[in-house]
Amino acid sequence: MQKSLERCLSYTYQAQWHATIPIVAAAFEALGSRATPALDGIVLLVDDIYRTSFDSAGTALYNAALIACIKRIGKAVGVETLMRLLPLNIFAKHPYGF
Repeated sequence: MQKSLERCLSYTYQAQWHATIPIVAAAFEALGSRATPALDGIVLLVDDIYRTSFDSAGTALYNAALIACIKRIGKAVGVETLMRLLPLNIFAKHPYGF
């Protein structure tokens, strides 16, 4: 399952992310706390896409869908698990400059 989700989120299939991002979230919801540690890499991949996907004008792509996905993952696996995977890094410079 992990390899399939990784493949869906690869840049090869970027044109289909509007459909695959909700599927990723649904997979976490279906598995709940059992999704981790097997799908921890998927959480990191979703975060990486959120931080690096911009169009030529600098507009974040799929921003709303990715944020909704992270929220759904957090509800599925628990906030503690999500924060372990994606620490806040409040002292690090945010990739968007805030």
